[in-house]
Amino acid sequence: NTVKDRWEKRDSTLISCMQELGSYADQCIQDLLNKNHQKICILMKKNFAMRRRIYGDDVVGAKNIEVVKLAERMGLAAKFTGSGGAILCLRYDDETGAGVEKQHDSYMNMSGTFYEDVDQENTIKREFLAHGYEFVRIQPVPVEESVEVN
Repeated sequence: NTVKDRWEKRDSTLISCMQELGSYADQCIQDLLNKNHQKICILMKKNFAMRRRIYGDDVVGAKNIEVVKLAERMGLAAKFTGSGGAILCLRYDDETGAGVEKQHDSYMNMSGTFYEDVDQENTIKREFLAHGYEFVRIQPVPVEESVEVN
């Protein structure tokens, strides 16, 4: 991993990449507030691609790349939560954008389902387990509408 050394040398490519990552975070805040899950999926995919560009595949690791690709095959956007060990996934919607609000509503209603069809979620769990990974659905906590971001 040469990132620290490159940062200390003020590598212009690395600085540009880090600035772009920062812009993803800013965009994600707005997309969260606007409940635009599809754009968040796109940002998650860009985040992982940028991580690979900055660190290189040898540092990111074959298993980490494998689990993100597995998630993508299952219709999920994925990114690392930090330095590895866990990824966060969000379901891609179809090209029409239909279903995003339904997914959001099911979370708000605490229905306990990730997909309209619980069999789809079980298929994802089985596929992750077959590859040596555990899939755990988390339940987002609704944020009050009065939350403001500076």
